[in-house]
Amino acid sequence: MKKLFLVAFLIAITINGFFLVYKLPLSMAQTSWFVAESTLVTESSVVVPTLLWNLTFPKYITGYYKGSPQYIVPEFSSPIVVDDVVYVCCSGGLNGGLYALNANTGSIIWNSSYEEPDAVAIPTVDNEVIYINSGNDLYAFDANTGMKLWEDNFFDIFRSSPVLVDGMLYFGDATGNVYALNASNGETIWHNSVGFPKEKDGLFYGTFSAPSVVNGVVYIGSQDSKLYAFDAKYGGTIWKYVTGSQIGGAPAIVDSVVYFGSADGNVYALNASNGSLIWKYQTGDMVISSPTISEGVVFIGSENGVFYALNSTWGTEIWSYPTRGDIFSSSVVLNGVVYFGSSDYNVYSLNATNGDKIWNYLTDGMVQSSPAVANGVLYIGTKEGSVYAIGQPPAKSQSQPKTLQIITIAVAAILITIIVVFFLTKKKKL
Repeated sequence: MKKLFLVAFLIAITINGFFLVYKLPLSMAQTSWFVAESTLVTESSVVVPTLLWNLTFPKYITGYYKGSPQYIVPEFSSPIVVDDVVYVCCSGGLNGGLYALNANTGSIIWNSSYEEPDAVAIPTVDNEVIYINSGNDLYAFDANTGMKLWEDNFFDIFRSSPVLVDGMLYFGDATGNVYALNASNGETIWHNSVGFPKEKDGLFYGTFSAPSVVNGVVYIGSQDSKLYAFDAKYGGTIWKYVTGSQIGGAPAIVDSVVYFGSADGNVYALNASNGSLIWKYQTGDMVISSPTISEGVVFIGSENGVFYALNSTWGTEIWSYPTRGDIFSSSVVLNGVVYFGSSDYNVYSLNATNGDKIWNYLTDGMVQSSPAVANGVLYIGTKEGSVYAIGQPPAKSQSQPKTLQIITIAVAAILITIIVVFFLTKKKKL
């Protein structure tokens, strides 16, 4: 009898072991695609991504002109993702405001309205506070509740998104001023001018570029065709560089070199210390997007619809990829893949080394915002009132074949048990 129990015990352990070995990888395979961003890369084929969710606000009629309806269409800004929350601004009347969305489902956690909501505004988040500017105002909101913490009015039109560094907010306005504010209360620390802008269509066009702050220096482009370098602490002008036209994108600074584009069609590389020219590359059309630098390569798009990869040292073209629309979107580079949007309604994913297309995703409108990528999911807004969450298709489940293997093993174990019990019983009778 003791032998019988021993045999049964060993067989039970064997069965449990098989279940553990085969069951654990199944559960891991179902969730790993959310974690491993590198699985988005497929060198040899184009992968069609999966739409995980999208949030869309409808356009609405504001009136009629000669019998035809006149619409306001919501437009979303570039999103940012912090702790599984997507923060994004929306312009467009009834739905205008700042939104916090669940990154996994797209459901609205909260939304806050403010005066003259503008999709140009890109939120900045730090220490559970969100900073945005829109119209004539700069706002601070609680990131958890959406409650407005403070508001500061400047009587200027903002198109330059704020940047937060060491407790200071830096941004520019349409009348040509650059500001540094205390982020805790909105108090102005200093402001400087980028030159009195020229009047156009009844408006003054000053600074649309978002600043970049590196090593105590604020770098910012202006509509007066210059790139400026200001002292971040006191606001004094360090140097300025003149291009052939306005500068709308934020500069990028890597290894003491400033990279940026201009509406004169050039991509520039300047010495960050003194503003001297290192190289420039002509694309053939206006460059409004901001550059992204990764692994010695400058990635940037042009209004000629072409996305470029340039050698960061020499400014020579490594590869280029043509789309069918203007490119205002800046790019994100992760794990050897570069992501960006185009006015041809598509979001693109390219091999960063050679420019081969990995996938493209067709949205409902022009994609002039810049993507955010977090946990293997790409988030982006369109000019047709939609926010998209795009991810890789889940790996095909191997549960069915392994389930059959488990059943087979279990049946075999039961049969073995029956046979062993039969022979032991028969032996005892003999």
